[in-house]
Amino acid sequence: MSRGGPVLGLAELLSPVSATLRCLQPFKFIMIEDDDYRRLNSLILDFSGRTANFEQNGSRTM
Repeated sequence: MSRGGPVLGLAELLSPVSATLRCLQPFKFIMIEDDDYRRLNSLILDFSGRTANFEQNGSRTM
């Protein structure tokens, strides 16, 4: 859950990074609604110190 609420989407589970880190399960979103994408993108950019770059026409860039 992010500060702005939950981020919902369809995710694909990936192979664990290392046998010693089995408690960490990497994943990637394969489908996510625009509002959830904006919320997640904003959170990631806040942590990285960058600014959001979501164009008005809906195309997604980072």
